[in-house]
Amino acid sequence: MGYVDNVKSVLIHPSEFFSKMPVTGGYAEPAKFAAINLAIGGLLSGIVSFLGLAAALSLFGLKGVGAGVDSIPISVVASIVGGLVGLFLGSGVIQVVMGFLGGKGTYEGTVRVFGSTSATQLLTWIPLVGILAGLYGIYLNVVGLAQVHGVSKLKAFAGLVIPIVVLIILATVFFAATFASVLGGLAATG
Repeated sequence: MGYVDNVKSVLIHPSEFFSKMPVTGGYAEPAKFAAINLAIGGLLSGIVSFLGLAAALSLFGLKGVGAGVDSIPISVVASIVGGLVGLFLGSGVIQVVMGFLGGKGTYEGTVRVFGSTSATQLLTWIPLVGILAGLYGIYLNVVGLAQVHGVSKLKAFAGLVIPIVVLIILATVFFAATFASVLGGLAATG
């Protein structure tokens, strides 16, 4: 199956796609697929950002031509690098959580799910549609994780949500401790 066929299949027929998706074969294929999606999404996001900046500057009588054009290649590189790091690190976190939830899949299978669902990056640059694409990406991850790990979609969804909840709790505790420390320091000096 070629690149375009994979994009269409994962976006339009996710259950069928993930039931046929190989869970072995290495990391190069899902990383390459994700990198292409991230590059295209990053390029289009960079162009939209540039055009938005140029339009905003023109409202104030400023010439927007050339302003921020360097943001386009930066957007592409940042999207690819950040996305691939996120692909492998995020898959590791989700793999651990799925194991606690009874998932039987492998880390490689999890990477392949997230690599495949990166196809939603092709839509995230479109204002408002990007939000819907992000939500659809969550659904695609649930379908893929349920298939790869042999768990219910509810458990697959929990596998995505639990790390976010833990991160929010840790951030809240950190900021509360920092705030308390600052207040304690102020009280001691006052």
